Amino acid sequence: MKHLSKFPVILLFSILVLVSKNTIAQNYEAIKTDAEYFFLDSISRDIIAIRIDSAKVTGNDIIYYNYKQMRPSDNICFSPGASWLGEILEKPDGMFIFSGYTFSPANSIDTFRIQTKAGINQPWHFYNYTASSDYIEANIPEINLMAFLNLTDSVKVITLTRKNLSGQIVSDPVNSQKILLSKNFGLIRLPKFEDLTYFNNFYDLVGKTNPETGITNLKTMQIYDFQPGDEFHTVYYNRYFSIPYPETTISTIMKVLSKTVSISGDSVNYEFEQCQSNCYKLSDTSITITYRIDTISEFYSTQSSPEFESEPLEPVSAMQNDRVISTFMGLSADPLFPFTDLPYKAIQSLEAYSYSSQNCYTPVMIDGCLTSVYYFKGLGGPYYNCSEISWGPSYNLLKYYKKGSETWGMPLSCDSLRQVGLPEYAMIGKINIYPNPATDNITISIPAGLSLPGRFYLFDISGRLVKELTINQPSQSFDISELPSGLYTYNLTTTKGEVFHGKIIRQ
Repeated sequence: MKHLSKFPVILLFSILVLVSKNTIAQNYEAIKTDAEYFFLDSISRDIIAIRIDSAKVTGNDIIYYNYKQMRPSDNICFSPGASWLGEILEKPDGMFIFSGYTFSPANSIDTFRIQTKAGINQPWHFYNYTASSDYIEANIPEINLMAFLNLTDSVKVITLTRKNLSGQIVSDPVNSQKILLSKNFGLIRLPKFEDLTYFNNFYDLVGKTNPETGITNLKTMQIYDFQPGDEFHTVYYNRYFSIPYPETTISTIMKVLSKTVSISGDSVNYEFEQCQSNCYKLSDTSITITYRIDTISEFYSTQSSPEFESEPLEPVSAMQNDRVISTFMGLSADPLFPFTDLPYKAIQSLEAYSYSSQNCYTPVMIDGCLTSVYYFKGLGGPYYNCSEISWGPSYNLLKYYKKGSETWGMPLSCDSLRQVGLPEYAMIGKINIYPNPATDNITISIPAGLSLPGRFYLFDISGRLVKELTINQPSQSFDISELPSGLYTYNLTTTKGEVFHGKIIRQ
C-alpha cells in the first residue's frame, strides 16, 4: 500500500489571468489527499466528508480509498459499507472513475466519470444507463476564476445533460446541473453519485482542513471547550410509557470554576459549581424533591470519545457486554436545529447495536425513545428531545448558557431550585391550554404561583421544534394556524425551573 500526498499549487492572481484556457485546462485533479474536505447537502443540511486514508498504485492507475460509512442495508439494519464516493480510480489520461457501490441505482452500471483534463466544449460520457441507451453527457462550457471559502481558484464548470442514443436531449432533473472542479482543491461541487438518478442531490464544499477553513468536523476538545465563568443551565425530563407516572425532572446549573488541559492537549479536566434539584413524582400525592449544591469534577478526552474524532457517518465500534456498539456521527450545518436561536453547529449522533449472530446495527433508544442526540461547539452535550408517544416523552435540553459576555436563553435560579418543595408544587397545579383540539388559536392559562415570564416550546410528532413562545401574562393567546394538522407535544419552563408538558391536537 502506497500512501500519496498531493499539495496544492498556489498560483498568483496575475499568473492566472495571463495563462491561456488551454493551459488552465491541464493539471486538475478530482480528488485531493492533502486535507479533509466537507460538503453540504443544501436540502437535508447534512454534511459528508472526503478523507482519503490511503492510495494504491496499480500499473499506471491510482486507486483512492475514502473512509467507510454506516449505510442502511435494509429497512431495519445499518452496516459499515463503502464510502459515499465508492471506489475512486484515477487513469493516466486524467479520467477519474467513481464505481463499486454496495447500494446503487438498479439501472446503473455503477460508473461515473470525470475527465479532469478536458478543455472547453470537449464532451464525454459521464454516466451510462443500462436499462436504456440513454447516457449523461458532461461538457465544460467555461473555465473561470471563482471565489469560495474565502479562496479564489480556477474552476471548470461541468454541465450535465441526459441524452438518448441519437444524441437528443431527454427531459431529466439532472439537465443543467453543474459539477465544479477547482484546480487546487479538487471537486467543490458534486453529486452523491449513487443517489443521482433518484434524488438529484448535489453537495457543495463548505469547509476543509490544512489549514482549517469554513465548517469542519467538531472534535472532543471543541465540544467541551469551556472557560472559567461559563454557565450551562439544563432541564432533564423523563416519563416512562404513556401513563402519567412515574416521572423525573432534574434542573441543573453548572458554573465552570477551573480548567486544566493536559500537556498533550488531548484531555481536559474541569471543576464545576453545581446547583441541582431533582423532582420524582410517583403519583399526584407522592412527590420526592431533593437538591444539592456541590463542587464536582468532569474529565473529557479524545480517547474516551472516539466518535467525536471520526468523520460524519464513520463507524466507531467497541465491545459492551455481549454485543458490539457502533456509534456514527452526522455533522449538521444548520445552527437553528433543534434549538431556535442557538448559534452553534451541532453534531448528530446515532448509536447502533450489532449482535454477534448477525451484522445488523439498529438504532438505540434513549430512555425508551428512538431519537438522536446532539453536541454543540463549546456547549457540550448530549442534548436531545424525544416525544415518542407510545413510550412517554424524554428530553435533556439546554435552557441557558453564558460564555464570556455572550448569553442565550432564560436562566434558572439556584435560590429558586433550593426552595422548590412539595407544598409549592401542590399549590401550583397544572397549566390549561384550550381549546384542545384547536384550529387557529390556543390560549395558555397559567395558574397562580408560577414565575413569569416562561418559555413555551411546541414540538411535532418527530420531536422537531416548530414554535417557541414567551409567556408574559397569566392568560395569553397565540396563533397556530400556520401549523399542519396533527398531534403536537409541548413543554413550558418557568424562571424557577418548573417544567410542564402535555399534548395539543391541531385540527
